Amino acid sequence: SRSIDIHKNKQINQHINALILGNSKLSELLLKSRYQLLNNYDPLNQTHSYIEYHYRQLWPLLEGLETVKALDFKTIRSEEKNLFKDKTTLLERFLSHNAVLKNSRYYAEELISQTYQHLNQRPNQNNFIQIHQQLRKLEQLLITPTKINQQTTDINAPEIQQLLQSLDQYSLPTLKSLNKHAQKIIEVTDEIDQQLNKLIQTDYQYGVKLRDYYAAYISEREKTANIYTWLLMLLSIILLIYAIYSFQTIRTMIISLQNQQFALDQHAIVSITDPDGNIIYVNDLFIKISGYSQQELLGQNHRLIKSEQHPPAFFANLWQTISQGNVWHGEVKNKRKGGGYNWVNATIVPLYDATGKIFQYISIRTDITGQKNLEAS
Repeated sequence: SRSIDIHKNKQINQHINALILGNSKLSELLLKSRYQLLNNYDPLNQTHSYIEYHYRQLWPLLEGLETVKALDFKTIRSEEKNLFKDKTTLLERFLSHNAVLKNSRYYAEELISQTYQHLNQRPNQNNFIQIHQQLRKLEQLLITPTKINQQTTDINAPEIQQLLQSLDQYSLPTLKSLNKHAQKIIEVTDEIDQQLNKLIQTDYQYGVKLRDYYAAYISEREKTANIYTWLLMLLSIILLIYAIYSFQTIRTMIISLQNQQFALDQHAIVSITDPDGNIIYVNDLFIKISGYSQQELLGQNHRLIKSEQHPPAFFANLWQTISQGNVWHGEVKNKRKGGGYNWVNATIVPLYDATGKIFQYISIRTDITGQKNLEAS
């Protein structure tokens, strides 16, 4: 009737939530890296390793769950693994292209700075102010677009090309290298943005299918658990009714036995011994006729009241009969405490335990002392 393992359920939810949060963090870091807001790639690599760790921890837990026919875990697992593989590849390309972009921007900035210095050494050059303005605009388009709400370099590519062509007429020494890095910046920026869009588009898928699968799994397990819970409740009700019925039956039987025992005790002399003849129970009539107290009798062997008036063969026959599981009938002369004798008409019955072995003997006697005395006289 238990739907899930509570400890395992906690672990699975922790790993799934970690995947979803980790991927959101990865997208945030990718955007920061794209717009040069990260000093290095360590946070990206650490977050990617964090996601990979939780995947490794999660698979054995999910694979260890009981199979539910309505759910296809193998397909979900295959899709998640492919998604992670594709994102890992995209991430590696993004980091590689981003490093190239960063490098080209650095050299473009250095080349523009060198161009400024070259112009400042020739302040009388024609169109000095116009060249400065064009360089400034080129610097803004190539180097400074670092915020998300600004246009990216690849969108500004036509304007960059136009500025480079305008500067070409001034025979600047740095223009050839600057043109090379500008083209690289345009090309790599376009590739980076495509990769970034793919990475962010797949972000919302990470862990979501696993979360939905596990939620559906729990729902199916709860349905099954509820069926067993109702069956257990029904069984409990049946057992309770049976227990009440059994209790009443046993109570009635006990009362009946108590009444029978009371009636028997009023007429018969009763004792019970273990298989070796040691007394474990005596009734009041036994105590009265023997003269011994209950404390003096319990635990003692039945030979305590032996009168020595019967030959050994008499008791040998008695023990042989009852030890073989048969009932013995006969008249026995017993001695009383303090002297005197009494005769009883005895019936000895062997009692069996659950294994079929004799574990007690019950003796039921009737006092015939008066009859014997009459016969003797």
